[in-house]
Amino acid sequence: RNEEFKVYLDTLRKLEYDVAISIWIGDYPDPNTFLDMMLTGNGNNTLTLFARDVDDLTGFNWLNSGNAATSFGRTGGTYTFPATEPRHQLLITGNAGDTLSVPDGTWSNAGTVIFSGTTFSGFSGTYNVWNLGLRQLLVHDSLTVSGLP
Repeated sequence: RNEEFKVYLDTLRKLEYDVAISIWIGDYPDPNTFLDMMLTGNGNNTLTLFARDVDDLTGFNWLNSGNAATSFGRTGGTYTFPATEPRHQLLITGNAGDTLSVPDGTWSNAGTVIFSGTTFSGFSGTYNVWNLGLRQLLVHDSLTVSGLP
């Protein structure tokens, strides 16, 4: 649907859409103006994630005490995975400048997990562990996060 620009910005802010289209024009007449946004690791990505999305996207117990160290290179942190993790688990990685927005639910911080970056997983660095009922987010500490305490 077409909306007046002020209404459109309000719709985006309130997250009242399924898919939104935006336009942008280069800041200066140089190809890098456009190419930089296509690069992995540029830190210009935003993910908005609702609690129900975690339910829809993930399964239970894919990361637990049996495979965290051997398959995924867990080397430390304050969170201890149980033998069976009875939660929908989602690991979110990124880099400085990337943003995660979690607008619903009261998530609790359960600690941290440190991965060494095994060849199999590629996970590396410190992840904050957030729980909400049967949901668990493991969020890389380089991300800017809103909506989590």
